[in-house]
Amino acid sequence: NLRGSSSGHTTMGSESPAPQRPAVQQITLSTFIQNLGTAAVAGVIGASTVFPVDFVKTRLQNQSKATGLYNGPMDVIKQTLAKEGARGLYRGLGANLVGIMPEKAIKLAVNDIARQYFANRSADGKVSIAAGVFSGGLAGFMQCVA
Repeated sequence: NLRGSSSGHTTMGSESPAPQRPAVQQITLSTFIQNLGTAAVAGVIGASTVFPVDFVKTRLQNQSKATGLYNGPMDVIKQTLAKEGARGLYRGLGANLVGIMPEKAIKLAVNDIARQYFANRSADGKVSIAAGVFSGGLAGFMQCVA
């Protein structure tokens, strides 16, 4: 291989190594099941975090104008805490999680597997924007179908 010298001329030298392609990671049933599990945990954490906000929204939507139980979101929180304690803000979470866990697990696991599939087929091991969009769309579709 030719190598530049300080004078700008080329000289014979050792070959520089070719760039290495990232190692291909196997997509296995075990990997998919592990992704399902971690995605289910992520779904539980996400749903549990935002559940009180959804609880407040639902209480406000369900009140009629005639009864007018609440005077806004903060009033829902104050009344719920006074009558039911902090656990009251999470009433109904269990039923919500029964639906959310499998839905989020499928969506996140399919997205991870699809992105890994495209990363394994690219020269640099990176996922292109188009492949990322496709992976997200596929994951969303599978979430709706499931």
